[in-house]
Amino acid sequence: MIEERCRRRVNGASWQSATFHRALDLGMGRDAALAATTRRYRELMQHGAPVHTWPVGLPEPVPTG
Repeated sequence: MIEERCRRRVNGASWQSATFHRALDLGMGRDAALAATTRRYRELMQHGAPVHTWPVGLPEPVPTG
């Protein structure tokens, strides 16, 4: 697992930073981006997959109506 994290250059901190900055790039404010990143981290953590396999960014919003 450590070898793969090194190869991909992804760990928990880099995932959080990349996801947070993508949320900002999508127009979210700082507080909203932090909250969304934390929610996504919690969601993915519960699946038990290693962090270096997690998709970076937030899921696409579901259209309403």
